[in-house]
Parts: sequence; C-alpha cells; structure tokens
Amino acid sequence: MPDRDAGTDEAGKIVGDVQDGGVLNVGTRANNDAIDVPAQHRSEPDTDVFAKLHCADNRGAAGHENARMDPRLGAEIILEARVEIHKNEFMNRDSTIQAISFDAVGTLFHLCRSVGEGYAEAARDTGWELDPETTNRAFGRIWNALPDRGDGIREDDDRSFWREMVSGVLEECGAVISAEIEAAFFEKVYARYAGKREWTLYPEVAEVLEKLAVGHQLAITSNYDRRLYRTLEELGIRHFFEVVTVSSTVGSDKPSPAIFHATCGALKLLPGQVLHVGDEPKADFEGAQAAGLVPWLLTRPAKCLGDLPLR
Repeated sequence: MPDRDAGTDEAGKIVGDVQDGGVLNVGTRANNDAIDVPAQHRSEPDTDVFAKLHCADNRGAAGHENARMDPRLGAEIILEARVEIHKNEFMNRDSTIQAISFDAVGTLFHLCRSVGEGYAEAARDTGWELDPETTNRAFGRIWNALPDRGDGIREDDDRSFWREMVSGVLEECGAVISAEIEAAFFEKVYARYAGKREWTLYPEVAEVLEKLAVGHQLAITSNYDRRLYRTLEELGIRHFFEVVTVSSTVGSDKPSPAIFHATCGALKLLPGQVLHVGDEPKADFEGAQAAGLVPWLLTRPAKCLGDLPLR
C-alpha cells in the first residue's frame, strides 16, 4: 500500500527538468519572467547560455519546425538556460538550510514486489486465490478513483480508508468470498505493509542519511499512517529522523501546507529553513513550495538522493 501521494502532470515534468540543474526556487510554469536573483548571488553571464535563450525565443516567435512538432521545446531550452545562469544562487542558498524533510515511499524506500503479488499471498493465507496481474490493474483503478481523505485527524489511523480500498479491489477483481474471509484478508494485507516485509531501501539511502545527519536535522513528511514508524525501525533508518510526520495523525495530506508546517513546527524552524525532498511533483514539489519550504524533486533514475547539492 503506497502512501497517498498523487501522480505527475505536465507542469511536474517541466519542474523535473529544472530541478536537474539544482535550482530550487523556480516555479512550475515555463514563462518569460526573469528569475529574481539577489545582486550578491549573480554570476558573470555565460555567452553560450544567452545564445540558448536567444535561440529558444526565436524558435517560439518564428515557428521553427521543431517547435511546431513539440511546443515545449522552446520552454525547455529557456528553463535549461536559466538553470545554468542561476546555478550559483542555490549554492549560496543551501547555507541557510537547517533541516531536510523527506517523503517516505518512493523517496527512501519502495515495494519489494508488486501489490498484486502481496495481495495474492494474503489470499492464499486465508484459503483462496487472487491473480496478481488482475489485482495490480484493479488496485490502480481503485487508487485513482478514491476521493481525497479531507482534513481532520483520522482517529482510526486510516484503517477505514484502507478497508474501503481493499474492498474496492476485491470487488473489481470479482472475488466471491464471505464477509468473514474478507475481514481476515484485510487484516493480513494491512499488517504486511507495516514493517519491512514488503519494503526495501533504495541503495544510496543509508549512506546519504548518515552524511546529511551531520549538520542537519532530518525529518519525514509522509501521506501515510502510524505503520510508518515500524517500517522505519525495521529498515534500520528510524534513528536518523528527529521528526516523523504522518498525515493520519496531522489530519492533512500533502500537498496541503498544514502537514509541511506541522513538520516545521516540530523542528522549531521556519519553512524557508527546511528543504523538502520527494518524488511527486504535485504532492512534494508544489506542496512544499506553496508552504514556503525549499523543494527538491527526485527523478529516479536520472537523479537520486546522492545528487542532493548540499555541502
């Protein structure tokens, strides 16, 4: 059961291109507004970069053949050029970062196998069969169709949300089982995504966290529930984090500013002193940016935690 971070969109893809250059304070739209860089952070202009900007602007204005084939071409070149121009700004800004907040699923760790395989094993444990591929497809459809959980502390730690999710998957799969078996199946599924049974760390995570913990407070801001605490313990990384914020106890999911501000409050820092790292353009990048944090978007395999441009 991954956390409830929403997917990507076209703006997020553009943000990912910008983030590869290490600039953390650009927005999600490609436009012709200049990035405001304080005078003391400005570097000498690169003539090759300005040539790129000139070329990109001309392509958009003159209707260059490639620009007609891909309307984003000019925007991407402009963004790439601005990243080069303002790369030095980030290197000056990162000295103000006091803490780093991380998303959990998809950023620090990921599933060892598909959801369908995990559900199929839970079905066998309760005396019946589920097809893994059918279950994967059903999970994807139900996941995308479920409404947002809304604001307010979830007293049941999101068990009712996941019960609805699992029931929807079974119905989509055409499972014919008794209420008793379905209840037992849910308990098996719910328990197996606590701890490390279904999760594994990304290869670089432990080493990167150990390095970043020297000189930075570390935190987690996740659209998950209290099962995350056990997962972090069993994966061997819980000790790195001074603060672990989960949406079920805060009562607010990313990209809402409330969950980011809960993390900042627990760290006793202003949002601008906290860098947030995550893999979801909307939930992590746009959400953190709107809350006043400094966002950094993972785009594996192109960019992983080892590429964080912090000293």
